[in-house]
Amino acid sequence: MKRSVRLLLAWVLILAMTVSAFALPRPQEGPGGSIPSTGSVLVLQGDSPWGLLDGRMTATTGSRYAQNGVQLVPLAQTAAALGGTVTTGGGAVTVQYRNRFLTFTEGSWSAQSESEPVALSATPVTVDGVFHVPAVSLSHLGWTVHTTGYYDGDLVLLSRTSLPEDRLEAALSSALEVLGPNAGLFPSSSVLLRLDSRWSVQNGKTTALSETTDAVTPTRSGSAILVPLAVCAPALGYTATPSDGGYLVTGHGTSLTFSQSMVSTADVAARLGGHVYLDDATGAIVISAHSLDAKPSLRSSALKQAGQLTLLDSELAKGYIALTFDDGPSGSVTATLLDGLKARNAHATFFLCNYRISTFPQTMGRYLAEGHEIANHSATHANLAAASSSTLSREIDTTNSTITQRTGVTPTLLRPPGGAYDSDVLAALKSRGMSCILWSLDPQDWKLRNTEKIVQAVVSQVEDGDIVLLHDMSNASVQAALQIIDILQAKGYRFVTISELAEIKGVTLQPGQVYRGFTD
Repeated sequence: MKRSVRLLLAWVLILAMTVSAFALPRPQEGPGGSIPSTGSVLVLQGDSPWGLLDGRMTATTGSRYAQNGVQLVPLAQTAAALGGTVTTGGGAVTVQYRNRFLTFTEGSWSAQSESEPVALSATPVTVDGVFHVPAVSLSHLGWTVHTTGYYDGDLVLLSRTSLPEDRLEAALSSALEVLGPNAGLFPSSSVLLRLDSRWSVQNGKTTALSETTDAVTPTRSGSAILVPLAVCAPALGYTATPSDGGYLVTGHGTSLTFSQSMVSTADVAARLGGHVYLDDATGAIVISAHSLDAKPSLRSSALKQAGQLTLLDSELAKGYIALTFDDGPSGSVTATLLDGLKARNAHATFFLCNYRISTFPQTMGRYLAEGHEIANHSATHANLAAASSSTLSREIDTTNSTITQRTGVTPTLLRPPGGAYDSDVLAALKSRGMSCILWSLDPQDWKLRNTEKIVQAVVSQVEDGDIVLLHDMSNASVQAALQIIDILQAKGYRFVTISELAEIKGVTLQPGQVYRGFTD
């Protein structure tokens, strides 16, 4: 009998534990992400979609929000992270933790607790569909709440238990390092650059590098990217001064020496403690004293701003040229061309044929990623001016569809094979939001098939704003293109896509219109 009782008690205990497990609070999920598990310390930052839960990055359904200087937090996710539960009913929202609770009503200056009303320093508010409450009010649940100012990271730390001073400071310091600076502080501790651009953005102001340093513009050297030390060091809190044929860099209680005025981005990160972000597609470079890993929108915005610096070089560059390549892709020939363009930080526009994409799809992932432009050159290289209405549509739409499927981008430019077009072709392009692109300089590389003659035909005639017609169908054309870039870059020319060239020249490309170049 005793053995039976013991077995019965054991089963009751197991059942009770199972029920208790299902009754425990579970993390709540929202449209912006979810806290992966319940923890003891949560850190949120103003205007950031990211937070830290016990030191781990987590997406938040609503960022920390300020109302007249009072910091508010997203209630549901904050409670879920710290083991509380949230219920809604009768126009009120209740948060409960253990034997304590608070009931909030939007717009009310007080919350009801288990004993008496609790005065609030700000009224609860719904921001972007997420219910926020004053952070400090949650201390009534027994949680520790600590806030920092705007210049100290704009953080709210909430803990289920009381934290010793040293652990509190360590948690805040660690959170600031991971989450990065408040977005408003970023400009004063960063510099934005672009390969081959003589301009930079410092302290939020666009400045010519010549006003800051005599160093050359950011450039590639093999696999390294070199940037001017005299510009990067101040952005990271250092001072750079010439010394014994090199540079002495001081700051943050340390001194460093550099033998050159141009340093690699790897040196910046390793020796100066800066964070470096690069975008091969635009040649953009962002160097910051703070990590932007947790601020993708800020990082993206900075890279985009840096990528646009080339538009300012029009006053300093001798001119801009759009190299275009027809009839590709062509397998290893195109790959060699792309390698050469990347090494020279030169961008081009590629007019692709559908049948060639099917045969040589290997390079399709590289064009956009490396800053080039993809355009339509028909499906079968047909004479579009002589095509029937159905054939014309098929020639355009098949290639557009293939390019979209493989790259996610639908072309807005088309070059008719042989330059043959008529009113029907232009009408078809207009209905699809596409422009017709011809050329202003044709060295007939397909006919010459001689590198030296192709180079001479271009460099002897080229002008600012030219659209140059080439083909990536032979090694002679590819080597000629790379030599043309080397010669003309040395003379101050820059190589951009057709859309970039149009923007630089102040031209808005119109659907159904024909463009042969942008020379004056």
